[in-house]
Amino acid sequence: MDAIREVAERYYSQTKDHYGDALRVESEAREKCTADIKAAYKQLPEFKGTIPDPEQFLRSPGPLQGEAREASVNPNVQLPGSGSKVDSIPTVRSDVVVSEA
Repeated sequence: MDAIREVAERYYSQTKDHYGDALRVESEAREKCTADIKAAYKQLPEFKGTIPDPEQFLRSPGPLQGEAREASVNPNVQLPGSGSKVDSIPTVRSDVVVSEA
C-alpha cells in the first residue's frame, strides 16, 4: 500500500504542477489578449457625424461622387505603391444598412 501511495502521490503532484502551468499560461494569455483588445478598442475612430439625415445624404451623394471620379484619375491623390484607386461611396439599397445615428 505504501508503494502504491508513493506512486499515486507522485502522479498527483505532477498532474497538479501541469495543471498549474496550464492555468498560469492561460491566465497570462487572457490578460494580454484583454489588454490588446482594450487598446485596439480605444484606437477605433468615433463615427458620429453631424449629418442630420444620413439616409438622405447617401441617396444623393452627387458632389461626392464627382470628387471621387475626379480623384480616381489624379495620380497625386494616390499614395506610392497603393495601386489603383478603388474607393466608392455607398448608396442606399436593400442590401446596404445605414444607421440613423
